[in-house]
Amino acid sequence: QEFVNAYVDYIFNTSVAPQFSAFYAGFHKVCGGKVLELFQPSELQAMIIGNTNYDWKELEK
Repeated sequence: QEFVNAYVDYIFNTSVAPQFSAFYAGFHKVCGGKVLELFQPSELQAMIIGNTNYDWKELEK
């Protein structure tokens, strides 16, 4: 169990720490401060991850 916990921590935290730090710094440079309070968590998720549920007919208009 200790090995599994250490491995999961490495995969999800340690191994991506430099990339996450760069993303975090850039994101907060653009969207830092009070602007984050304007959005719901689901809206932030859509901005970061994107949205796959497109209404193609509406976009064609």
